[in-house]
Amino acid sequence: MSNFIDDLDSLIGKSFVSPNKCKVWLIMHKLQPDEAAKLNELINNTSVSANSISKILYQNKHFLSGAIVSRHRRRSSGTGCACP
Repeated sequence: MSNFIDDLDSLIGKSFVSPNKCKVWLIMHKLQPDEAAKLNELINNTSVSANSISKILYQNKHFLSGAIVSRHRRRSSGTGCACP
């Protein structure tokens, strides 16, 4: 068996992310309340691009892509994450 298959097999049964919460939700709950409130404000402000938010998050060691931020923004549309 190849190392690739072994590596893939090692993932079976592991949970990396809460099944009902997206990565934005997980980051928001690790931040200080004022930081989380500001991030939430920016996420809900569609005049601020998801990529701009992602860039600031990366600079502060929170590794979320613009696509993940966009998905979180669409959470109530049926094509977004499972967050309320």
